[in-house]
Amino acid sequence: MISSPSLPVIITCSGCLLALVFGLAFRTTTVVASAARLGFLPKGLTRWLYDVKDTNSTN
Repeated sequence: MISSPSLPVIITCSGCLLALVFGLAFRTTTVVASAARLGFLPKGLTRWLYDVKDTNSTN
């Protein structure tokens, strides 16, 4: 019979998973922002990333 893990193990693993997810999200946004600053991203994606309003738009 397989026993379920104890509460401290569940809390520890959940904390590690949460830290991993936040760390990956932070690193991904940093890499994308750096790529946009260096000009490696298309202009449309750069405008979306920095939320720049298009002055030629008829809104």
